[in-house]
Amino acid sequence: MNKNTIYMGLSFLLALVAIFFIIERPIENNPSSQNEESEAVEKSPLSGNHSLEIKTAESNILWQGERTILTTHVNTGTLALVSGSFEVENGVPTEGEFMVDMNSLTLTSVHGVGPREGGGDMLLAHLKSSDFFDVENFSEASFVLTSAEKTEGDFVYTVKGDMTIKGITEEIVFPAEIYSREGNVIVDADLVLDRTRWDVSFGSENVFENLGDKVIADEFMLEIRLIAGIPVGEPEFGL
Repeated sequence: MNKNTIYMGLSFLLALVAIFFIIERPIENNPSSQNEESEAVEKSPLSGNHSLEIKTAESNILWQGERTILTTHVNTGTLALVSGSFEVENGVPTEGEFMVDMNSLTLTSVHGVGPREGGGDMLLAHLKSSDFFDVENFSEASFVLTSAEKTEGDFVYTVKGDMTIKGITEEIVFPAEIYSREGNVIVDADLVLDRTRWDVSFGSENVFENLGDKVIADEFMLEIRLIAGIPVGEPEFGL
């Protein structure tokens, strides 16, 4: 084996080692990682009595739905809050109301690709039609908080309330992480809801037969982050 062959072999091995270290080393300057660490450090449990208003521009709702057979057919999008407020008594949320603009329904991905590539305009129109959420007749959805109970840890609550979609009200119960940070209250929750409870039945195999590969999962998911502030004139949170 000549020197050139040995040199090329060593160079290749060194390159592999360098790539390995680059892949395995955590990205310390990743902004999202820093934000997650910062939020974890700065969280504080709720305390005191407050009337809180949702900052709609800073809050967000992400949704996801999918077909049950073609797992690549996953659709995602967003919804916008119109308004929201809730009461905190002795560090526990007690009541509140949140309004969602159903006309704000958007698509961020269709079948795992961009909305334009996936035929998003047609799908969005269908989702807003009477087959699904009938936005023309039911332009708003709402959630009325009726109770919250602290569970394990400082931040986790079991939340109970009434969800109204298409004029139909159903009680739902779900876990949520609720905490204060930098003068605001943050609510993080992941919900899995059965759409047929609100008469959104198009493509449901529990309602229709012989759908083949067009079955749409009854469950849809909501990933919610609400940011609430204290109205002007009230004491700062935690006092």
